[in-house]
Amino acid sequence: MSEEHISPLDIINAEPTLPPSLKEDIDVTSLTPEQEIIILKEWNSRPKNPPSLKELVQLAFGPQYDGRDKRARIVKSFLANRKIEARPSNVYVGKEPIILTEEQKQFIANNAGTMNCREMAEMLFDKKGLSALSQESVVVSNYIKTLDNRVKLVVEPENEKEVTEVYAAPKIESTMINKINKYIDEPIDARLYSQNDKQKRWVKALIAYVNSYRFSQQIGTYRTDADRKLFESSFISYTYAKDDLTPEERDEYIILCSEIVISKNIQERIEKFQKIADESLDGDDENKRISMSIVEMISGMRNEYNSSVKRQQSLMDGLKVKRSKRIQERVSQNESLLGLLDFWRSYDKRQLLVKFASERKKKVSDEIVRLENMEDMKFQIFGVDKQEILNS
Repeated sequence: MSEEHISPLDIINAEPTLPPSLKEDIDVTSLTPEQEIIILKEWNSRPKNPPSLKELVQLAFGPQYDGRDKRARIVKSFLANRKIEARPSNVYVGKEPIILTEEQKQFIANNAGTMNCREMAEMLFDKKGLSALSQESVVVSNYIKTLDNRVKLVVEPENEKEVTEVYAAPKIESTMINKINKYIDEPIDARLYSQNDKQKRWVKALIAYVNSYRFSQQIGTYRTDADRKLFESSFISYTYAKDDLTPEERDEYIILCSEIVISKNIQERIEKFQKIADESLDGDDENKRISMSIVEMISGMRNEYNSSVKRQQSLMDGLKVKRSKRIQERVSQNESLLGLLDFWRSYDKRQLLVKFASERKKKVSDEIVRLENMEDMKFQIFGVDKQEILNS
């Protein structure tokens, strides 16, 4: 029907036309059998942690709907008919308490002296990346506290204890000399130090390096005395006798020494887990399962260790090339300067010889003139050419 034949009565009696999505929204009054099956399957699959009303609505109708939509009332009514009460999405459901099995307790007791709580929790519950405050780590820690003193954590060596004091970098030469003599192969003789200008430059440069902000920040991240000493000793041994480092090179040496600490810690962990894996092979199925998990962790740690070693080698090679190039440029500049000085020395010497020759020639000329004016000597030099005498 064209527009000119539409009557007002036709417009009044016409049915309203709605977008398909809105029309579908109005028509939703109940769940389809497929939606009912989806909801019931999800509910039955999670008896310990039942899904929320929002989750069920989104499973049945799509992610664009939530618990405030009218579809939520339809889902809620469907569950109520089956005497099921859905949990509102804003109600927190805590984790169920973890109950350790006897095998897990035995594992903790056997490894409390070689592994920390987080490492044991990752192994026992097959979860990677747990924190020390996770429920699993806390459960392990609480159980360790109940163990007999004889099977608690082994007392840490003195250098493995956590340090809390701030690192104090040496600021005077005598303190730095003590550090240097502790870590390098050729110690400084304190009796001759005052007469050795080269060693003075090296010591003062090293004091400046270890008092830099970057060095203090890096060594402050280590929580054990062993890590601090390894980092400090590596840095001193690498940078001593290098008083010409640029700030960039100094920072690269700091990175190199931090990689040394990282690789050391990875290697210690590999040895620790390798021992546990070897002991687990002779146990029951549970221990063998743990052993296979440990083997996977060891493989990952070996890859990390190899990567760290490669980074160390790359840093050392780069630093050697940079320093060698700079020293070569300095030698070339010194050679050019020495050549220029030799040239000027030769030029000055030549000028001095010319000056001496000119003065000598002038003295000889003055002497001839004096002799020519003497009456008693005229007969002796008569007929002698003056220029011949001067040039002879």
